[in-house]
Amino acid sequence: MRLRAVRDLERIPANYMNKLVNTGDIWEIRIDIDTNSFRLLGFFHRRELARPRLRPTRHDPVLVKRP
Repeated sequence: MRLRAVRDLERIPANYMNKLVNTGDIWEIRIDIDTNSFRLLGFFHRRELARPRLRPTRHDPVLVKRP
């Protein structure tokens, strides 16, 4: 539910997000689904929450093959 709220709502409720201490401007969203916990980290850019791409591209470092 929280993930949908972050995606769909214009204003995200304060209890959904926490600003991490001593990190500059990194924010955390915690989501608990059944027995799994997820932490989404993000930041604001021009007063909007910067959202990561859902699909990686070939330029993402995660997809670079190592020798």
